[in-house]
Amino acid sequence: ISLINKRFVPIVASEIEQANLLSDLVNNSNENFCLLIGPEGGFDKSEFSFFQNEGVRTFSLGNHVLRAETAAIAAVSQIMLTVLNNNRNYY
Repeated sequence: ISLINKRFVPIVASEIEQANLLSDLVNNSNENFCLLIGPEGGFDKSEFSFFQNEGVRTFSLGNHVLRAETAAIAAVSQIMLTVLNNNRNYY
C-alpha cells in the first residue's frame, strides 16, 4: 500500500527525529498534508522502516515526548501558526 498520492502528503511526528521541525516541512508549501501521530509509546521500528521506504517525511515536535492527543493539538497549532505567518489572509 502506498501512502503517497496526489491529494495529500503524509508527514509523521517522530520522537526520534532530530533534524526536521514541522514548520520546516510546511513553510512555503502549497501541498496538502496528512498529519500522522503515533500511539502512546510511539511508532515501532518496523513502522518507521515502512515510512522510510514509502518516502514519508518525519518531523520533531521538540525534545519532550507528548501524549498522542496533546501531540496532535501541538502539531496542528504549529501548522496554523506557520500558515498564518505566510498568509495573513488565510482565514
